[in-house]
Amino acid sequence: MLKINVQQDSEAVTIQLEGQVAGPAVVKLNRAWIEFAALPASTPFVIDLRNVTQADAWGVRALRDLQTLTGARLITSSPLSKYVAEDVARHCTPQTHRKFEKAAVRSRFDTRKGTV
Repeated sequence: MLKINVQQDSEAVTIQLEGQVAGPAVVKLNRAWIEFAALPASTPFVIDLRNVTQADAWGVRALRDLQTLTGARLITSSPLSKYVAEDVARHCTPQTHRKFEKAAVRSRFDTRKGTV
């Protein structure tokens, strides 16, 4: 089970994850962060992984996509969360980042203008 708490203030959007980033919970995570794709590109994102207890390959991939798309800063504390953050960072290449950055700009533009 995955608990997602999203906090938005004037400084950043923080996504706090608690539990397992695995299996069906990955779909829940994807739905949660897609809601914030319409925010301005300059809005800083933070992903809090301190309470993550498990992450499978799909979960790590979703976190990698989220981090690449938003440029989010990852917060860790436990050995597991540090390992997940290192795995996410290791697979975020500049080419991947540019691909997702273009998708984010297109998504944000389309959302603001009301077009699909």
